[in-house]
Amino acid sequence: MRRRAQPRSHRSRPRIRSGRAHAGGVALVEFLLAGFMVVLPMAFATLELAQLAVSRHALDFATFEAARNGAVHGARESGMRLALARALVPLFVPVDPVAALAGRSVAGGTDPGLGAQALARAMAEVLRPDLTRLRIENPTTAAGADFAEPDPDSGRRVIPNDGLEVRNPRGPTSGLTLREANVLAIRVRYCRALVMPLTRQAVPAVLRWAMTDPFDQACLARGRLPIEAVAVIHMQSPVELEDLP
Repeated sequence: MRRRAQPRSHRSRPRIRSGRAHAGGVALVEFLLAGFMVVLPMAFATLELAQLAVSRHALDFATFEAARNGAVHGARESGMRLALARALVPLFVPVDPVAALAGRSVAGGTDPGLGAQALARAMAEVLRPDLTRLRIENPTTAAGADFAEPDPDSGRRVIPNDGLEVRNPRGPTSGLTLREANVLAIRVRYCRALVMPLTRQAVPAVLRWAMTDPFDQACLARGRLPIEAVAVIHMQSPVELEDLP
């Protein structure tokens, strides 16, 4: 004779449901922890890296513009810093994120006041020697000692730029020829601000042990990261000796 299957007890069902709810709560907590500890820092690092890549390309262009200014104005540092600041203006234009996501102009249209503000911010950064270091690597004062002569127009001592096709002596002090002394090489090191959370604290703390230059150390202490660019161009005017290293 068949036995009737006993009905399942309804008392066990709440226990199963509570167990599933407990497992789901644990999974949610683990997901949130993983998000805060892994995914979120990686997202911030990726965005910061993109910002630095844009800044690096902008600095390359700005350094070349500074070298172009120096090539036609006697390698004067003041003029090169002004050209550098003007070329870095796009980095300091205020951006509207809502407009960017909507596909509209991210710089607030054609407001001339924004351009003036961005130029003022760029000038403030470029003129500070603790944030922007501009070095003339060629020519040097040794080349100036070899080739300097008074400029007939200004009376200043300069490295001549004319007649290079017929004369090219080698200087005994610098070891450079006159043509080599008329090649302008500059190196710009800019202390770029880190903008994303977490990276402003983590990146300088890690790199502080690898970068020993005092400029780099001061830059990292401010929560910034030093980036560098180099430009080389032939002089189109006599090199003035006042700003040479």
